[in-house]
Amino acid sequence: MPQLHNLISSISPEELKQRLSTLYKDKNIGELEYQEVLGWVEHPDAALSQHGEALLCYAYLSIPTSQTEENKVTDDSVSAYHQALWEHLHQLAAQGLATAQYYIGMCYYKGMFVKEDKQQAFHYFALAAEQGDARAQGFLGYLYHVGEGIAQDKEKAFYYYQLAAEQGNAYAQCNLSTMYNNGEVFSQDKTKAAHYCRLAAEQSLAIAQYQLGWMYERGVGVAEDKEKAAYYYQLAAQQGNVDAQYNLCNMYYYGEGIAQDKKKAAHYCQLVANQGDVTAQLGLGRMYFKGEGVVQDTAKAIHYFQLAAEQENVDALYFLGEIYANGYGVAQDKEKAAHYLQLAAKQGDVDAQYLLGVLYDNGDGVVQDKEKAVHYYQLAAEQGHTKAQFNLGNMYSKGEGIAQDKKKAVYYYQLATNQNLAHAQFNLGSMYFLGEGVAQDKEKAFEYYMQAYKNDGSLTPKIIRNLKLANMFAEAKEFEKMYWQDYPQQAREERQQNAEKGEVTAQFELFASSYQEQLNSQLPLNEQQRKKEEAMDWLEKSARIHAIAKYVLSLLHEVGKEVKNPNKEEADKLLVESAKQTYRLAQLMQSVKNLEAGNQQQAKEWFRQAVERPDEVEYEANIGDTIAQLNLGNMYYNGEGVEQNKEQAAHYFQLAAEQGEATAQFNLGNMYLKGDGIAQDKHQAKHYLSLAANQGNDEARSLLQELEKEDTSS
Repeated sequence: MPQLHNLISSISPEELKQRLSTLYKDKNIGELEYQEVLGWVEHPDAALSQHGEALLCYAYLSIPTSQTEENKVTDDSVSAYHQALWEHLHQLAAQGLATAQYYIGMCYYKGMFVKEDKQQAFHYFALAAEQGDARAQGFLGYLYHVGEGIAQDKEKAFYYYQLAAEQGNAYAQCNLSTMYNNGEVFSQDKTKAAHYCRLAAEQSLAIAQYQLGWMYERGVGVAEDKEKAAYYYQLAAQQGNVDAQYNLCNMYYYGEGIAQDKKKAAHYCQLVANQGDVTAQLGLGRMYFKGEGVVQDTAKAIHYFQLAAEQENVDALYFLGEIYANGYGVAQDKEKAAHYLQLAAKQGDVDAQYLLGVLYDNGDGVVQDKEKAVHYYQLAAEQGHTKAQFNLGNMYSKGEGIAQDKKKAVYYYQLATNQNLAHAQFNLGSMYFLGEGVAQDKEKAFEYYMQAYKNDGSLTPKIIRNLKLANMFAEAKEFEKMYWQDYPQQAREERQQNAEKGEVTAQFELFASSYQEQLNSQLPLNEQQRKKEEAMDWLEKSARIHAIAKYVLSLLHEVGKEVKNPNKEEADKLLVESAKQTYRLAQLMQSVKNLEAGNQQQAKEWFRQAVERPDEVEYEANIGDTIAQLNLGNMYYNGEGVEQNKEQAAHYFQLAAEQGEATAQFNLGNMYLKGDGIAQDKHQAKHYLSLAANQGNDEARSLLQELEKEDTSS
């Protein structure tokens, strides 16, 4: 053996101890030889076994400071002392010392002191394995498993893992667990996988502790137990296992298997992010952005998003684009937004494609280009992005960036409608209402308008405006179900008999049928007139009871057509009766009339009845209709029709203001300014007054000017 005392003089005992400790923690060296060499470091004059000598050589040769390329064995001259240690290790191996053979194999495998050579590593591991060295058997199994230094052979891998595992080798037990879990060589056996994983975890092998935690979290080979999962993740995390740290972050974040603690979640996420894990960098960025578990810090959020973006993480690229596009915590920068969104969109991120389409559509941060907008909307729409489908429908409808095609507009509106987007439902309703890109169908239009109303009450005024344009027969499209002119004469005769007996449904069906027949221009004029009179006669009779008949007759009195003595009062009376009989179009028209008359509450109530079914939940006053919200706010403010309640007034003004209603914005700003019904707040006052002023509200402008004068004088 070379002069071991010289070894101690060339490296500090503490550094050597630290290296030995690292090797021991990594389970690369045995307990007995580890303790022997530690004792020898303290007492160099003590005797040292061959196993100890082999370890000492390996420990010294594997110190990172000895791993520069110029120190590795080459044809060039190297440190004579290093060479002597290497040769001594070979002498021990030649004498059949399995420990020395194993350490030489490790040097070749990891390229420590010598150049990496997997085949030589295999050779020396095989020599040691034949003598029963568990570490060598485990490593030999690994080389067979992955096909390094030897042709892959999973059966031999399993064989050597089994030999090493039976001797308690933790790495072999862990790898055997993996083979059972994946069903390699033998049938998949999750229970055995958990068994071997537990054996390795009990020896404090970090990767095994992590894997056992994973098994408990998902109930693989063991009963699902989130608490045990967290326990094993903690053990592995304490040893620096990145996967365990990340999973522990998630468990603390969501409170699964452990008390929710977002600070601890951020702590573990930070540990993983510091090691360059892109998912953790993204997660930590989100936590800083939202202020979850850490003090909210947009700059730090952007920092971590950028780290993840440098690794081309598509979510990070999108978040950066969204942050800069909307100015979330930073100065708005549409050019930067477009840059990041371009990168994310190239990777197929659907949200980035949509938002990039919006930027090109509006010319924000990029030169306006409607064709490119269509391109990106198309990409996002094909992935099911609702708003992209809606916007693409708009582009086809208007012929912007692409040839106008109303049918395709309907197609994309329908896709977005299927995903419950209110504005798409409204536009689709309008297409059916006008017969653009689809056969005109006012009944379908009504249905889509009702869907839109339920999803977004702010669309109420538009819906009412459109429905108000309808004429009676177009609006009553459902009558077509009752036209019988194409049916067998027997069916017509049967209804004629029932009608003559006083059955109002049959009477109304005959009205609808006769009226449709009189529209036939091929009939002689006198026959057309006879059919019309016959139709009106049946209508008058059915209107005694039939709700739809009352509605139609009401409209005829309203417009002064077809009836002999048009009467507005009769029109109103019939409309109310029809509405009370729950006919939806009548209820809707009642809403329109009350809206025009300024009876906001009545308008709102009739509209509620028109769109809600009897089995639906009771209508809430603060849903949807901005006009109703504004008027309800006024009623509470002035105590008109209700007990005065300025807090409630502010509440309804707030609802309307948030939907962009200028008068509500002014009213709310004025209340904040005066502390009228709510706590005085000049900052909020200026905010809402500015919103109203920007929409042309002169009173809001005047108040803002007064506030500016006050601020200047003070």
